[in-house]
Amino acid sequence: MAFVTHWVKCAAVGTPDRSRTCRERSASIAFCRFMAARPATAKHGKPVPLEVAYALPEISASSIRDSLPGLWKWAPLLPAIREKSRVSLREGRAPLLPLHCDRDRLNLLLKNETANPTWSWKDRANCVSVSMAVEFGFPATTAISTGNPGCAAAAYSDAAGQNCVIFCHTERAGLAARAYDFVRSQGDSRR
Repeated sequence: MAFVTHWVKCAAVGTPDRSRTCRERSASIAFCRFMAARPATAKHGKPVPLEVAYALPEISASSIRDSLPGLWKWAPLLPAIREKSRVSLREGRAPLLPLHCDRDRLNLLLKNETANPTWSWKDRANCVSVSMAVEFGFPATTAISTGNPGCAAAAYSDAAGQNCVIFCHTERAGLAARAYDFVRSQGDSRR
């Protein structure tokens, strides 16, 4: 089933626009520009972020497809990315486990994120962001990381056949083995 469930809207104007134009400027906005900002306007004087507006009433339970790999089961709730551009390592199905504590008083569950491909919840974000890079035809992905985000970015980039550059503080050399390109930086070492 193919239907549009979300589209770009201007954060300043606030109204969704299926035509991907800013009504205030009557200017076309390229799809990938929504990731940055819309052009400056006389009203605001500086670029304004664009947001995605979801048409939640149009999404039905039947549109959620268990047959799709990993996170893409939830495709109607994710950015509009064609199936051929989607990258998955079967992420996003981390089990909920009961915690054995005072069960009469608390009903606590633990989400076991180590079931994800790189043992991190960062896999879900990288599944979508690397897929978006493939969709837009970007030749590489980048991440600023001291650990889990960089590992996930490198893994998903590899699965997509993308180059991956990780920017990291010099103290985190262990990440270098997982990245295609590793850029060490003295930078700000505040923690």
